[in-house]
Amino acid sequence: MTDSDDLPWPADPRDEPQPTNGHDNSTTDITVTDGERHKAADEGIAALQTKLDLMNDQYFVAVDGGKVWVIKSRPDPIFAGRRVLDRFSFADFSKLYMNEWVEVVTADGKIENKSLPAWWLHHRHRRQYLGGIILDPTGTPRRLLQPMARFRLRAYRWQLG
Repeated sequence: MTDSDDLPWPADPRDEPQPTNGHDNSTTDITVTDGERHKAADEGIAALQTKLDLMNDQYFVAVDGGKVWVIKSRPDPIFAGRRVLDRFSFADFSKLYMNEWVEVVTADGKIENKSLPAWWLHHRHRRQYLGGIILDPTGTPRRLLQPMARFRLRAYRWQLG
């Protein structure tokens, strides 16, 4: 048996620093004045609101076929004026944005890094349609996504003869 000092690698892998890729999921103490803290918090809130608005413009959570999905509505590349709904499982949506992070200031004044998908999926103001998706051109009940909302049916009186 050789001594661990003779090995070309550390004896215990925990002795080596682990790469963080610039993202540390732990909290960090910040030492600032109350005024600086409020200014930083206001700027952080504005940045998070912008990020929330961008995510809500592109995605929403809805029930479809008895399952809960993250859905993106996009223009159909083949038929002009038609929309296509792309469905993502929560896991696949998380994989899509796994490289994006947001900084959240906690109630005790610490900065916490959260992954963008986890932050958005847990946000109370994410866009969602818990009643499901309905393709009914006659109207939209509350809490349902109505992709055909711009199409309205008109009643016609038909006569024979």
